Amino acid sequence: MATPSQPSFSFLEKFVLEALQSHGFDKLSPADQVSFFPQFMAEAEERLGIALLPRLTSESAAKELDVLLQKESAPEEWSIFWKKHVPDFTAVVKDTLQKFASELSVAFKV
Repeated sequence: MATPSQPSFSFLEKFVLEALQSHGFDKLSPADQVSFFPQFMAEAEERLGIALLPRLTSESAAKELDVLLQKESAPEEWSIFWKKHVPDFTAVVKDTLQKFASELSVAFKV
């Protein structure tokens, strides 16, 4: 699992890890953390996709396909793409991730 000091540590990884730790994730064994973290990341990414995709126009969706078809697209390319094609990108991401964090709070109380 990435740590905040590693260059590969994305804003999303940082957000998800902080949200998890604030709800008791750090009480799990290191092995369980390594096992579960990718699943939480996948869930956060899926939620962001669901929130962002409907905001794309047909033209911007076609451009997204171009980025997807590149052999390797860097996170910076995706950031530029989303910010260019979704005017309220930052607000959508913030709202989506806040809802996700709230649900984590409920999940960890069980």
